[in-house]
Amino acid sequence: KPEWPLLLCGNVFVLPGVPKFFQTKFDTILRVYIPPQRIATRRLTLAAPEPSLVTSLDEVVAQHPEVKIGSYPVEQEGRECTVVTVEGRGGDSEALLKAVEAMEAAFGGKIVSVDEIDSVSD
Repeated sequence: KPEWPLLLCGNVFVLPGVPKFFQTKFDTILRVYIPPQRIATRRLTLAAPEPSLVTSLDEVVAQHPEVKIGSYPVEQEGRECTVVTVEGRGGDSEALLKAVEAMEAAFGGKIVSVDEIDSVSD
């Protein structure tokens, strides 16, 4: 199996055009040059339909740009609910916790559960 060097010109990698060789070099770039990041996530389940939460959600999102916030409509036990995820990268737990506190302040009585989901991303 022939090996070819990984060519880096400035901040641009030069990759082969053949898909299997491209994939091999791309995987090498990810493994060697891009370290894994810890991702901390909190999943809040709210007993309310998503449209009724949009205004308050938008305010929390605007106040906490350092985290990612997403909302997803779900049905639980025959009622409309919303799952809100708050994601912080690189161990920025302070920003994550502040955003979750803002969610709790905005939606207090509607929160059914708050789950912690931590993972590592490549």
